[in-house]
Amino acid sequence: SAASDVYKRQAQMSDYIYIKSHVDKKTAYVGEKITISYKLYSKLSLTGINLEKLPSLNGFYSTELKTVYDEIKLSQEQINGEMYQVAELQQNLLYPQRSGDLIIDPLQMKITARVQTKRSRSIWDQMMGGFEQKEVIAASKPITIKIKPLPTRGKPVDFSGAVGSFKMDYSASKTDLKSNDAIDFKVQITGNGNLPLLAAPKLTFPPDLSLIHISE
Repeated sequence: SAASDVYKRQAQMSDYIYIKSHVDKKTAYVGEKITISYKLYSKLSLTGINLEKLPSLNGFYSTELKTVYDEIKLSQEQINGEMYQVAELQQNLLYPQRSGDLIIDPLQMKITARVQTKRSRSIWDQMMGGFEQKEVIAASKPITIKIKPLPTRGKPVDFSGAVGSFKMDYSASKTDLKSNDAIDFKVQITGNGNLPLLAAPKLTFPPDLSLIHISE
């Protein structure tokens, strides 16, 4: 039937074009950073790459480093002795919001490739060199990440959810003040962890100083 022929062609194309997702860890704590990247691999010459469906990434706070809307650059890579065209489609930083098994959804793309025909069936085929355009819907496989709850033993009373290694520095625009002088006080937090989820620290100033403006 026509439907079975379509499924057969899709299966054949998936042997030559596929999307694979890569994570830097499959076990993490709540709030711990996870990096996910989606890469396209193809043995065929590609003529079109279009978004079909984005991953919803439920259960994660996500920050995009690269998206499918950015310029997609193809490079050559040899895998198991065969040459592939490879492109990074999307890269995200994920911060799990709850414990349990969380699933990283597939990314789906519609790929158009230039495929050589088995035989030239017409003058037009011969003029085109015996090639035709074919489409395939490629999708990565879902990945299950085991998320562990944060330990309760030794947890500080004022713990705000910061997970990682951080450093906090303070600086002031001046140290000698006169009455009604203004001073700029800066707090900088650096490190490796869930920085996007951190709130500004609570600061306590002497009663003789009036706080005018706070920016984050």
